[in-house]
Amino acid sequence: MLDIIMETNMFKAILLATLLAIVTPLAASADSFYDIATQARTKYAAAQEGWQRGLVELVMQISPNFQEIATVQRDLQLAYIEQNTVRFRYLLEHDSNRIILTNGVSQFVNFEWSDKDTKALIESNPKYVQLQKQIVELEKKNNQELDWPKFRTWFRDALSKSGDYKTLLSDLQTKRKEVEDTLGKYKP
Repeated sequence: MLDIIMETNMFKAILLATLLAIVTPLAASADSFYDIATQARTKYAAAQEGWQRGLVELVMQISPNFQEIATVQRDLQLAYIEQNTVRFRYLLEHDSNRIILTNGVSQFVNFEWSDKDTKALIESNPKYVQLQKQIVELEKKNNQELDWPKFRTWFRDALSKSGDYKTLLSDLQTKRKEVEDTLGKYKP
């Protein structure tokens, strides 16, 4: 009788181990997509936000007379980053097959988005409506800046050639590589 119980328990253990071997990779794969997508988006957004903040700090150190235009531009870019993050989260929940983890950072962050998606997001997330309004206001303020031609010339001729700018850019590229490495962890 003891032999039969031991054989039954052994059979159950083997069956359970086999079942876990089949189910675990499936569950891990689903979790891995979500986890990796979320980690990559978080790193990407943080890198972009750091870049925007760093640029404004650099502008204010080197040429404080461009503080207003740099600040407005930063605020607009931060709003765009937030908008894309909200859209990303929406897609992750509702249509994750449009988030591509296997073709690099550019395709990962430039996911397909439609007016239909915008309408659905507006209906499901009232904060998104406020964000859209904020973007419209910032775009208007940004476009009204009279110093854009002077700022662009100064940016191209002076700021972009400075060592501090190159350091900031190098840091952004390093963080982009970290996002790329995170995406590389995904194995479909």
